[in-house]
Amino acid sequence: MFDLDREIAEWRGRMAAGGVDDPAVWDELEGHLRDLVESQLRSGGEIAGAFAAAVERIGSARVLTR
Repeated sequence: MFDLDREIAEWRGRMAAGGVDDPAVWDELEGHLRDLVESQLRSGGEIAGAFAAAVERIGSARVLTR
């Protein structure tokens, strides 16, 4: 079963490893991520796909640190 909180924790770890090193930025990005997931779910998406789409939309740590 898909565990959104676990996936977000792993995503935060990838962001940190990629150079996003400010916890306040992680919190803000996580808020956006959760909002995007919720929006996808309201549109009839499933949780794993909604999470993947939200992660894609936010972008990688590499892109965000530019």
